[in-house]
Amino acid sequence: WLTTDSEVFLAGADYIPLVKNTETGLYEAKGIQLNEDSSFAYWTTLLGDTDEPTQLTYQDLDFYKCFASIETSRDDETSFELPGGFTYDFYYDPSAELRPAYIKRVSVDTLPNSTATLEKLFDHGKTSETTYPENVKKVTYENSLTQEHYEFTRYQDNKSYATVTNLQGVEQAIVYKSLSLEDKNYQFVDTYIEGDNDPTKKDDTEAKSANIKVFDTQAEADASNWKNFPANSGGVETSLREATFDANHYSHDMNSIEFDIMYAYRVGFASDYLQSSNIDISTTENADSTFTTTIDSYKTLVDASSNLYEHYEYDVELSFTSDGSLLGGTYQEKVYNQNDYNFDTGNEGFLPGGENRGTLVKTLEFSYEYSETLDQMPSMDMSQYFISDISKVTINNDSFNSNDTKNILAAVDIVREITQ
Repeated sequence: WLTTDSEVFLAGADYIPLVKNTETGLYEAKGIQLNEDSSFAYWTTLLGDTDEPTQLTYQDLDFYKCFASIETSRDDETSFELPGGFTYDFYYDPSAELRPAYIKRVSVDTLPNSTATLEKLFDHGKTSETTYPENVKKVTYENSLTQEHYEFTRYQDNKSYATVTNLQGVEQAIVYKSLSLEDKNYQFVDTYIEGDNDPTKKDDTEAKSANIKVFDTQAEADASNWKNFPANSGGVETSLREATFDANHYSHDMNSIEFDIMYAYRVGFASDYLQSSNIDISTTENADSTFTTTIDSYKTLVDASSNLYEHYEYDVELSFTSDGSLLGGTYQEKVYNQNDYNFDTGNEGFLPGGENRGTLVKTLEFSYEYSETLDQMPSMDMSQYFISDISKVTINNDSFNSNDTKNILAAVDIVREITQ
C-alpha cells in the first residue's frame, strides 16, 4: 500500500483511500462500516517534497471536530483504534495549520445491549479523547445532588449563553461567550464553577471574565506584539480554532454525563465488598431512527468488620440519535440499609416494605436539542464584569523585581476596580 496513488489514505487491517472533494477541498472516505474493533493510521503524501507518504500521529487528529470513541496509545503515537459496530466518515483538511485529520461516527449499527457495547458510545478509557456531537443548539441538565439546573443556548455568529439556578429557580451563575471574527476578539464571562462537582472539569475552579485576542495562524501570533510580557507571566491570546470551539461549547457534554451515570453499569461492580450484583441493559429502536437504552442494575456491598451494609438500585433511561448523539435521559440512584434489605448471603432481598423506603442518592434529568438553524443572541450588557476605566486601576506587582515591570498584570493576579 505504500505505493498507492492516493494522496491521503488510512492503513491498518484494511486500506482506505480518501478522495478529494473538489467543492470543499477536503479528502474524504465516507460510510466506512466497521464490524470489529480496528486500528488505523493516517498517511499522506501532501507533506514533504517527495511522494513518500508521511504517517501522522494521534496529535494530528482534531478532537474538536471528531465524534467517535477513539482509543489512542502513548506508546504508539501513530495509530488509533475505533470500536466496531459503527459506521464512520474520515476526513483530512490540507488547509489546516494544525490537526488536519478528523473522524465522525455516522451510524450505530450494533445497538447497545451490554456494558461493553454501551461504553463504546462514550469516551471512557484512560487513553480515549473527548469527542463531541455536531450542532448542539440547546442543553438542559438538572441534578438533585448538586441542587442545580443548567440551561444552555447556542446562537448565531459564535455566541452562546447559559444560566445556572438552584432547584428553587434562584440564579447561581451565568456563562456568556462571544467570538467576534471581525474584531478578532473573544469575550467571555464565566461564573459557573464546575470543578467542585464535575470530575471532568477539575480545572474549572474559579469565576472569570476576559477579552482575548484571536489569531488565525501561529505565524500571525508570533509576529504580534500583543503577547509582549515577561517570561512566565502568561498571556491573553488564543487561536481561532480554540476560540471557535470554546465559544460554542457547553457544560454537561456526553463525557460529563457518562461520569454521572457510570456507577449504574461499570463502576463499583468489582469492589472487594461486592456481595452480589446484576446489570440489565436493553435497547429499543424507535420508528424515527432514534433508539432508547435502559439500565436496570443493582449492587450489594457488605463488610461486616466495618459495619458496611449497602444495597444500591439504579434506574437509567437514555435516548440517542441514529449516530449515537445523546438526546436526553434520566438517572435515579437509591441506597438501602439493614432496615430495608436482607444482607444474609443466599437470602438477599427486600424486607417487607423495604423497596419503598431507602434513601435517594441522586436523580438526573438532561436533554439535548440539535439544529443547524440558530437564533440571534439577544442584546446583553456584560459591562459589570469588566473594568470600565483603566485610570482607576493601579498595579503594584511584587512578583517582579524590577521597578520597570512592577506595573505589570500577571496571569495569576486579581484586579478589582475602585468604585469609591
